[in-house]
Amino acid sequence: MAIVATSIALYTAWDLTLVVLVTLPISIIALNFLSRRLQPILMYHTSERGVAVQITNTAMSAIQMVKSYAGQEFEVTQYTRSLSRASEHFIEQTKISALYLGLIRFISLAIFVQGFCYGSWLVQKRSKTSGEIVTVFWACLISTQALQAILPQMITLRRGWVAAEQLRKIASKAPNDRSLPMYTAPPETARFRNGNIELTDVSINYPGGASTPILDGICMFFPEARTTFIVGRSGSGKSTLANLFSGFYRFSGEIHISGKPILDMSTEQFRRHITVVQQQPQLFSDDILGNIALGLENSSEVLIADIQECVALAALEDDIAQLPQRLRTHLGHLGHALSGGQRQRVALARARLRNTPILILDEATSALDEQMAKEVMDNIRAWRQNKTTIIITHDLGQILPHDYLYVLENGRVVQEGYRNTLEKSMIGPFYDLLGSNAENSRRLSELSYNSPIRLPRSYSQSSTQSFMDFLQTQGSINVMSRIETMVRSDATTSEHSNPEELSMEQTPSQRITRGNKDKSRPPERSVVEVLGTSWSYLDRGHRRKLFTGFLFASLHAMATPIFSWCFSRLLSTYFDQSDGGHQSASTWSVAILLVALMDGCASYFMHLFLECCGQSWIDGMRKRAFRQILGQPCSWFDENGYSAHRLSQGLDQEAEEVRNLLSRFTGSLFVVVVMILIAITGAFAVCWKLTLAGFVLTSIVFAVAQFCKRASIRLEESSYEASQIAVNVFVETFTNIQTVKTYTLEDLFRSRHSRALFDAMTIGRKKAMLSGIHYGSSDAVVILILAFLFWYGSLLVSSGEYPVQSIITVLSMLVFTLTSVSTIVTQIPQITTSTAAASRLLHLVELPPAPPPTPPTTSPAHSAHPPSITLTNLSFTYPSRRTHPVLKNLTLTIPLGASTAITGPSGCGKSTLLALLARLYPPDPSPSPSPTTTTFTTTSTTPPLTFPPELRLSDIVLSPQNPPLLPTTLAANIAYALPPSHSLASLDNISRAASEAGLGPFISSLPDGLQTTVGEEGMGLSGGQRSQLGLARALCRRRKVLLLDEPTAGLDKEGRRGVMGVIGGFVERGGTVVVVSHDLEVVGGCGGGVKLGGEW
Repeated sequence: MAIVATSIALYTAWDLTLVVLVTLPISIIALNFLSRRLQPILMYHTSERGVAVQITNTAMSAIQMVKSYAGQEFEVTQYTRSLSRASEHFIEQTKISALYLGLIRFISLAIFVQGFCYGSWLVQKRSKTSGEIVTVFWACLISTQALQAILPQMITLRRGWVAAEQLRKIASKAPNDRSLPMYTAPPETARFRNGNIELTDVSINYPGGASTPILDGICMFFPEARTTFIVGRSGSGKSTLANLFSGFYRFSGEIHISGKPILDMSTEQFRRHITVVQQQPQLFSDDILGNIALGLENSSEVLIADIQECVALAALEDDIAQLPQRLRTHLGHLGHALSGGQRQRVALARARLRNTPILILDEATSALDEQMAKEVMDNIRAWRQNKTTIIITHDLGQILPHDYLYVLENGRVVQEGYRNTLEKSMIGPFYDLLGSNAENSRRLSELSYNSPIRLPRSYSQSSTQSFMDFLQTQGSINVMSRIETMVRSDATTSEHSNPEELSMEQTPSQRITRGNKDKSRPPERSVVEVLGTSWSYLDRGHRRKLFTGFLFASLHAMATPIFSWCFSRLLSTYFDQSDGGHQSASTWSVAILLVALMDGCASYFMHLFLECCGQSWIDGMRKRAFRQILGQPCSWFDENGYSAHRLSQGLDQEAEEVRNLLSRFTGSLFVVVVMILIAITGAFAVCWKLTLAGFVLTSIVFAVAQFCKRASIRLEESSYEASQIAVNVFVETFTNIQTVKTYTLEDLFRSRHSRALFDAMTIGRKKAMLSGIHYGSSDAVVILILAFLFWYGSLLVSSGEYPVQSIITVLSMLVFTLTSVSTIVTQIPQITTSTAAASRLLHLVELPPAPPPTPPTTSPAHSAHPPSITLTNLSFTYPSRRTHPVLKNLTLTIPLGASTAITGPSGCGKSTLLALLARLYPPDPSPSPSPTTTTFTTTSTTPPLTFPPELRLSDIVLSPQNPPLLPTTLAANIAYALPPSHSLASLDNISRAASEAGLGPFISSLPDGLQTTVGEEGMGLSGGQRSQLGLARALCRRRKVLLLDEPTAGLDKEGRRGVMGVIGGFVERGGTVVVVSHDLEVVGGCGGGVKLGGEW
């Protein structure tokens, strides 16, 4: 449009056109300078938003830790500070962008001033006619109006450029695997079967870590087709060695496989021949069969016999037989529906299906009870006969007399040899490690407990024959199709099957999203409803700014009708050939310049104040939403659709969309409404017939807008769901990136993500087509209306009803008004997107508030029995698995002032029981509660969970099996959520807690001690050190009841003894310890114990 209009102007009067547009290049340079100044501020703002997202994502991912340590206010405070810093950068950004927009308004109106004088001179010289001058001005006006609509988008383009630049930097910093100093040869050189593995003088330093190497010049030899063990204390470098074979770290030294240096092998082909099973396996948001089938990424099909063999090796038959949909049972977000031991066994089944020549197990059975671990290890030995296997373990009972082993200590090999030879020596590091493991060889039946109790399994026993029958009914499955759409097995065997969830035409991520859509879909809100919430989030200062912003918006709206009136009066002077006409042209030129100045200033202050109010509004909603989210019970987070990354995205990106409703769309709408009222009032006074025609025809524009709005709402929901599917795939891929790379699943997940993006792009194209129709139809209707109005105006002039000046005045007002209306109409798709985002954000804001801490049900104060925590017929079911109770009719007494051990097979509900004791979940209510009983009571008057009156909720602390670690210092991790001024946050108390947990020697070896920064998700720490850090965090609180979940997982003999010392010392000081453990030494050292899920 701008090009065509400018071409017409140049053709009509090229000299006048150049005079009119002479200042345009200078103006564009000035605008470009302002947009460039935005770049660093945009980067700072984006960076602070990233910090805020990290805070929310970390808090919601570790919600049990946040609640157990009463960290809600701490997290909200951290989030508020981050938002404040981001808001400061946004205000700086707003000042520049508002100046940018104000300058555009000034230029678009003032650009004609020099042309007015020159045009008048041309008319006086009779070089050009009045009609030609008017034609040039109208053409230039249309051209500048088009540019005025484009130039504000430069700010959006600058934001996009900043985002693209950040992506480019990330891509440039992330080296391709083949750019590493290892694995640089073409793929065909990496083909090998079994072979000797030899490490010569290998050393590793973690990137950005301490100067002390994790592995320091180790030399090892792993013979072909043999099983070799690696043992050592926690933090000695065992897991780092496992990750070395995954190709994740740079190293110095040499590694040979079958005599070939791995420097001559490609990363991809090297990984295809090695499988590493980690202590904390990574599962995907899929069903059991989908997770196991990922082991056959390169196979065309998998036989049910293979699946049966894998399940049998991992001893999963009984567990699968009890699940409502067997192999088709969904494992929840990243497999969190399973216990730690069950996740380990699913990972082992996946490794069995992959069946690579080399297998490395890193504490792969640490979460299993002794009997289960022995069964699984026997199965692994049978499978790995004549295959190269490396097993890293703390359980020395897994090592047979003729097995060869290495002992690591401080990243060095300090001893090696066959077990029977090392045992006979009676000295050395291995003999020291062997000490406590001899005690672990005692059977449970030999242990002495104060009051042994047999607890029922969390689900009814059933024969494994049903599972075998189920397998036999299946044929073979195409694995690539099965991974994406799942087999049609057992879809009708469960009465709880969900047809939509089991749709074969959807990928796993699509089934998750679509199956949960109804649960997470918020009610639709109108724009008025959304904007009505803004007032309550603005303080007095921002309310004044809001009022002032709309005051300047009124001036901005008045400027356009005034300009159009002045413009029409100026054009009429060209038809006045007298000297007075030339003088009038100069006068009206000055008036237009003043109007342009007023409009530019009003535009600047309108955008500045409304943007500030919009930012304050969404920050208030963000804080409240985050507080409400953290206040929800843990069961709320188990509901589908409430993953941490999705909630964080809602608080970040969707809140940015919501701000536009107040800061941009509302201000623009207000301006248009005021402009229409002023223009119509003035135009009616001049020529009511032409004005009425324009007013009636304008309704066509709004009819087109209403049609496009309805279509846009339908597409917006589909677009949001499609984008969420793509985000889910992306987040899951990089959350489990270690498994994706180890199993060479990059192509598979790249394909999944590409397919999800394609689906999103397909809907995006529909939205783009609708937007194109919207823009095109709006512009076409406006042009047709203008054409009709010009025709009708000329008809009125020719009939002599109105003079030319009156018609020009009305046409000028109507042209500017219709242009502004068209601008608002074209924003309807964005308004629809922002309104939908606001509905989702308000859904979080309006979550029910966190209930005040209610005291737990207490036992009678004058009971004849010693004080204790009592469970009476307690049952519990996770909200996301209503048909599968975890605990059923559990009766148990836990005495205070003593230590109680809870053991049992994986998946029997041990960790869930600790969560109930920590009041993270309420027990299931009675099936038929009495109206007179309190909440969560059984059919009798006895509550299912009773605490003694002297025990408060704040007296209980939980240390989970895999404690979440924050990317901050060790001291901050231990003192999490404690105010800096609190006595428990003192460095002495933190050091004491760390020493009691066994971290003293490790911290002393660090150059910065407790001020050493922990990497993302505890990078640089061993599994045992992570457990010790979680224990230190619990001990730092000095509470009365300590709940420990597998506190010795990943610990050596010294670490286990340290935990036993903690338990004993805690009880001696009058505290109570409830510990879940498979470690028989821990179980035997407690004052009492119970076993879930078996005979005892």
